[in-house]
Parts: sequence; C-alpha cells; structure tokens
Amino acid sequence: MGYFQLSKLDKGMKLIDLGCGAGEFLMYCALKTETESWGIDYSAAAIKIAKELCALLPSSVQSRIHLELGDCTELGNFHDDYFDRIIWFSVIEHLYDWQIEKVLKESFRILKPGGIFITETHPNRNALRFGYPIGRLILNILKGDKKSLKFASRGDEHVNIQSPQSIKRHFTMAGFQTQVILRANVEFVNYPKWVKTIGHIVRNRPPLNWLFGDEITVIAAKSRAILKKWNYLIPSFISLAVG
Repeated sequence: MGYFQLSKLDKGMKLIDLGCGAGEFLMYCALKTETESWGIDYSAAAIKIAKELCALLPSSVQSRIHLELGDCTELGNFHDDYFDRIIWFSVIEHLYDWQIEKVLKESFRILKPGGIFITETHPNRNALRFGYPIGRLILNILKGDKKSLKFASRGDEHVNIQSPQSIKRHFTMAGFQTQVILRANVEFVNYPKWVKTIGHIVRNRPPLNWLFGDEITVIAAKSRAILKKWNYLIPSFISLAVG
C-alpha cells in the first residue's frame, strides 16, 4: 500500500497537491479515481513539465486537472471547506516555521470537515542525529570494516528537518488531530538477509522507529472521529517500507 491507497479517494472528490512538482501523483489520482485534482508549485519549470505531461492524458482526464503557478502559503483563491484531500509531499523540510504555520492554517481552512490531509517528509531528525550514527556503528561492526555507511537521506539540502514531535506540534497548533507514522525509507544493501530483517523491524515498529525510522508520514483531520477511520490502513502502509 502506498500514498494513493492511503488517500482513499472516490469519484468526484476534490484533491489538492501542495508543491506538486511535475504533478505525477495528482494526475494518477485523476486518472484512476476521477477526482478533481489541483496542483500548485512555485517553480515555473515544474508547472511547465506538469502541463506537458497533462497534455498526454485523455481529454476527459485533462478537464479534471488544474495546475497553477503559486505559493502554497497563499491559498486565498480557495473557499473554506473545499477539498476532500490535501497532499503535501517532501515540502515541509524546505520551509521555515512561519511558512509552515501559514500553509497549515490555510489548509485547515480549505479542508472539508470530513477531509484528510496527508504529508510526508524525510529524514527524521531523530534518526539523523541519533539513529544513523548508532546504525552506522552497529552495521560497521557486523560488516567488519571501519568505513562509514553512506545514507541517501543526509539532510544537507534541507532548512527545517522535522522530528515526529516537531511535526505533530506544527499540526496541533493549526487545529488538526494527527496520526504520525514512522517507517523506513533508506534501504540496506550488501548485508545478509537477517541483518535486513532486523533493520526492518527496528525502523518500522514502535517505539524504536521514532529513533530509527527515517520517513515521517502524518495523517491529519479536523476531528479524531474522522482520523480513526484510517487506522486499519496503517499496518499495510508500514509493511511496504524498504529495508
């Protein structure tokens, strides 16, 4: 199960992808579930590519896709309680706190009472500070060498790396109820199967995943009752983690 299945989309729903990039996710949603899909990105180059990709789709799908050059902190063009789903992938780590606060405040306003907001970010600040160094030490001992293990998620290009605690705090301050999910994003290579198995368990099962899980997903809603309807999907979502 991936983010598409986690979104639980139905025909006619309205979805917006904040920081949509080339728009692959929102186009897939429009194609598979006949949603009305909006995408916003501040990059003119990204929106240009998205529009070129959209032009390759059937006209019936194109009519349900709306791509805009814009800033996800400025959502005043949308009415209150307008969207069923808000998607925000790999953006929060590139924003400062004041920008995050604006995005979440506006998102709370435009999300329907029964809607869901899904965001993803990596790396996990706890893993970057503590989990990765501990993991490097253990894996180097198991491997029998002194070379530093290279991880894909280093965080050098990010200005605001989140921890489970910090991202939950941001959403709570905006009024959301949240479910925070930690799972593995970085894959072990060139290690025995038993090492990979242990690594998968440690990075995907609480409480150690808060320290070693490198991908943070947040499912947020305006009420706890709506959020509870997603609980049965979470185990399947975590089971697809790499490592």
